[in-house]
Amino acid sequence: MAGGTDIASTSLKSVGVASSAAASFAESEARYRSALKAGRMGSWETDFVANTRTWSQEGMVLFGLSLPDGRGQVGGSGDEYEQAMHPDDRHLVDSYRRRAEHEDSLRVVRGDGSVAWIAHRGLTAYDDAGRPTRHFSITMDITDRKSAEQALRDADRKKDAFIATLAHELRNPLAPIRNAVSLLRMSAADDAQAVWCRDVIDRQVGQMTHLLEDLLDVSRMTRGQLQLRLETLAVATVIERAVEIARPAIDAGGHELRTTVPAGPLFVRGDLTRLAQVFSNLLINAAKYTRERGVITLTAAVVGDDVLVRVGDTGVGLSAEQMPQIFEMFGQLESALDRSQGGLGIGLSLARQLIGLHGGEIGARSDGPGRGSEFSVRLPLVRDADRAAPVIETSPRSTPGPARRVLIADDLVDSADTLALLFEASGHSVRVAYDGEEALAIGESFRPEIVLLDLGMPKLNGYETCRRMRTTQWGRDATLVAQTGWGQGDDRRRTQDAGFDHHVVKPIDFDKLMALLRTMRTPPSSR
Repeated sequence: MAGGTDIASTSLKSVGVASSAAASFAESEARYRSALKAGRMGSWETDFVANTRTWSQEGMVLFGLSLPDGRGQVGGSGDEYEQAMHPDDRHLVDSYRRRAEHEDSLRVVRGDGSVAWIAHRGLTAYDDAGRPTRHFSITMDITDRKSAEQALRDADRKKDAFIATLAHELRNPLAPIRNAVSLLRMSAADDAQAVWCRDVIDRQVGQMTHLLEDLLDVSRMTRGQLQLRLETLAVATVIERAVEIARPAIDAGGHELRTTVPAGPLFVRGDLTRLAQVFSNLLINAAKYTRERGVITLTAAVVGDDVLVRVGDTGVGLSAEQMPQIFEMFGQLESALDRSQGGLGIGLSLARQLIGLHGGEIGARSDGPGRGSEFSVRLPLVRDADRAAPVIETSPRSTPGPARRVLIADDLVDSADTLALLFEASGHSVRVAYDGEEALAIGESFRPEIVLLDLGMPKLNGYETCRRMRTTQWGRDATLVAQTGWGQGDDRRRTQDAGFDHHVVKPIDFDKLMALLRTMRTPPSSR
């Protein structure tokens, strides 16, 4: 009897242990399922030998599959996985057979027709012959993240479109201002105050144009669309171009510029426009942050296999805390906040990226606030350059070209009229139109040799006006120039496809326009 009692007691204990283990397992599974549900995650296991798949309920929910019962794990044949996938992503279905570990993002189409993004990570086991035997996967719903990423991409595109539109809208009013300044330069005005006013306007137009170009370059850089036109360049040519751009800012502060460039030729491989942009930015910054009548230095030398260019100033200097910030996009130093010419904080960041594209480096140093700054640029030296660098164009005023018949079409009246006055003052015969249809009508009788067309005109835009002009006898031989506030790569390709010979961006530098047109062909009717 006692022995029977011991056996019964042992049996009850065993049942109790088993019951406790089952309860613990159920609790653990419940926690596991709750964690999956909270994380919007699911799982499944595939048996390749039996060709079956076991899903967690959460996994089936993620894939939009129906649940046959309330069990924690449900079985399937495996076909439901591929059927639930978006057709464009079904090429991923066998990826976990080929890879021991893998991570994919894929789309599934749920029963209600909605599309969800799923992040999928898995492990595959193989037998001794290398055949896949089992696979375990964890999935997560990342639809919200994908939607947020798409929203960011859309916002980025809208930002780029806004910057391009802003540049266009600001360039339009700058065009007649620059034209008016050029007209004043052609006049024989000797009043000192009038000359001073003219020069102030010219400098500020140049500064606004410079800021607009920097903004557009930042947009191009972030999209990876900024392309370099590489050639072998003399460093002296790059520096001369940069000084020409920065000279108004230097003169406005009454600064002394001291340049030291070796007598022998130094060559680098680069884009003249972009390198001049970098060095002019450094010079303009030096002029901004140096009090009136300071000293700015620019030196170039060979150091090892590099050309080292230094731009120094006697300006406000930099603290150790400020140094890490100066090359950050849109970064502004505290010392610049009370200065009216603080800028947008993009010039140095853009300079660093442009120099990086040239295979070089840019750095900065300062002995502290009030003790000036020095920026250094290293570029790979080209030792075997055997051809001359580009020559900077000189003013064409001393060698005017032959008188031409010029047609200007622009719906911005001030821009069209001031540009017409500039051509007339240079000895050309000019007609003006304020829309595309009027330009075509005037062209039939005037038969212009040069046509400058704005692109955004009413009635008939510049693209279509150009195409129609090319179908006429006089238009086939004329030099057609797009003058516009749109200056990005796609804009230039569109004008080229429409039949334009040249694309110039407002505000137009009249001297450079004249230099360009002096190289134009002479129409047969004018010979």
